[in-house]
Amino acid sequence: NNVDDGFKVEKKLRFYGVDTIEGVVLSHLHSDHIGGLLTVLENFSVKNIYLSDVCDREDPLYLEIISATDRKETKVVYLKKNDKIVMGTATFTVLWTPQSANENNASLVLGAECDELTFFFGGDISSTEERKMLDNNVISRFNILKASHHGSKNSGCDEFLDAVSPQYCVCFCGKDNDYSFPNEEFVNRIKKRGIVMYTTAENGDIVFNTKDKTVSLEKTKAAHQ
Repeated sequence: NNVDDGFKVEKKLRFYGVDTIEGVVLSHLHSDHIGGLLTVLENFSVKNIYLSDVCDREDPLYLEIISATDRKETKVVYLKKNDKIVMGTATFTVLWTPQSANENNASLVLGAECDELTFFFGGDISSTEERKMLDNNVISRFNILKASHHGSKNSGCDEFLDAVSPQYCVCFCGKDNDYSFPNEEFVNRIKKRGIVMYTTAENGDIVFNTKDKTVSLEKTKAAHQ
């Protein structure tokens, strides 16, 4: 449940000594991605919330979050293509702000660079949006790919994976989840290209250390349930 998810995030942030959060990017308005945010807003000082400039501003979860940000004096920033967010040594660039009746395909798409390592964050987009981005020449190579839509069958198409050409792919999914994420076809496309894949279901929390300009992984003993 999303309240429990919020408490899990709070516990992890407390473990790392976090009291203030510079910014939270909301990929799209689905509760499995942002439902725990209300707990975070209630218990931390969050300076900025970032949303797509074409998000549905009548969505009930959106309205609940905006009400919470008003109470906490958190700034809400609406992002459009090519906007940048700079946090320390990390720069996030908005690659795509799709407008779609399908909320997954309305996900805000970001590229990030930190200490010369690059990351791709695609929310829950499907191959439909991946191909649109390819047609509009907004896809380049990234070192680390966050699997879109938890590694579903309809994400990570061949053309997209060839263009991004990542060294690593990280898939966020729960252990024994109802959707069997990551999908076997997606996994096969990743393996065929020799991409190293990690999932939160099997590996728990996955951390990329970038300060020495190399990638290392710290895998927790307990995978996510």
